[in-house]
Amino acid sequence: MKTCKQCFHFDVCGKKPPEDTPFSAEQYCPDDFKDKELIVELPFIAMIEQTIENGKFCKKHSEQKFNGRYCVVYLDKEKWASPLIDICGTRCYNKDEAEARVQALKERKEEK
Repeated sequence: MKTCKQCFHFDVCGKKPPEDTPFSAEQYCPDDFKDKELIVELPFIAMIEQTIENGKFCKKHSEQKFNGRYCVVYLDKEKWASPLIDICGTRCYNKDEAEARVQALKERKEEK
């Protein structure tokens, strides 16, 4: 049973039930409850370890060229409704360009 403290909205919610409420948070706020464990804050940096094609690991050597490279995962609803992945830089295991990309995305968001 999930509690209100496990909800993403807990800190700003105005509907907090009394402590002795026998209902779970999902029952108390069925339309608004969002489990904190399922929330990912975008943009974020990830490293490509395996290339996947059609749901399976790709075994072609040419498709492995991005392994070990960093990427930035973010949303841009003007381009696409699902998250976008920007592969950053040309060198493996170099996080600097990914960090610069995250900063550029944050600055662009602040301008809007």
